[in-house]
Amino acid sequence: MPESSNPTLPGDAVTASPVPPLPGTISSDISFQTDLSTPRFQERADLVHSTPTGALLAVAGGFLDAFTYTAHDHVFANAMTGNVILLGISCVSRNWQDGLRHLPPIAAFLCGICTARGIHLYAERRNLRFPYLSVLLLEIVTLAILSFLPQNTRDFWITTSIAFAASVQVATFRQVNGHGYSSTFTTGNLRTLGEAIFDWIFAGRKPETLKRLEDFAMICGAFFLGALIGALATPRMGNRALWIDLVLLLAVAVRLLQQKRWDARDGV
Repeated sequence: MPESSNPTLPGDAVTASPVPPLPGTISSDISFQTDLSTPRFQERADLVHSTPTGALLAVAGGFLDAFTYTAHDHVFANAMTGNVILLGISCVSRNWQDGLRHLPPIAAFLCGICTARGIHLYAERRNLRFPYLSVLLLEIVTLAILSFLPQNTRDFWITTSIAFAASVQVATFRQVNGHGYSSTFTTGNLRTLGEAIFDWIFAGRKPETLKRLEDFAMICGAFFLGALIGALATPRMGNRALWIDLVLLLAVAVRLLQQKRWDARDGV
């Protein structure tokens, strides 16, 4: 939800080092873990944690931030750093009324994280191997409802709900080809891109370094593209602009359904 009224506020960083999967466990990484190193999970890794899927989600994340900033009180909805900073500033200046408006998006973000965690925990206990679709469906339904609200709906309801939807997404889709990333804010992705550029130039031109550079160049570019689309579409379409984001998420859902069919075929 509202990140802040100042677009220059720092975003949240995200760990970019490889995250080894833990077979059949719910780890501190919110994303559902399976042993992706075994042959039967290679196709799943190609789709769920692939660069195209990550790029589609990054376009969707950039779009949501541009949408809320453009149409709903010049606030960001995805990362919480700005809200926490402005809350602290308001407390010091004793501007309680202004400070309190930053609490709902933070609370909504935490609720979204807990919701995604609960879905994955349920899937683990029921031995369900593909909870990604359930999480994505929750986000799609939330945004679809918001898209039909009138333009004069209070910004509070729009930005808080989007903060919830964004947190569900970022808590679930956390890896691209074995590297941590975020699809709803870009600070950590830019850091990983910068490290890859440096390593490629000064630490030896290794194929894995080039792959990481290409992956995160695409992710960062996709986030920027989403922001451009959101800035262009929102003034013309209002809340209906969320339909564009829904198309992106449905494209991800199609990829996940394909993966699920492969899993069913292979008896996973």
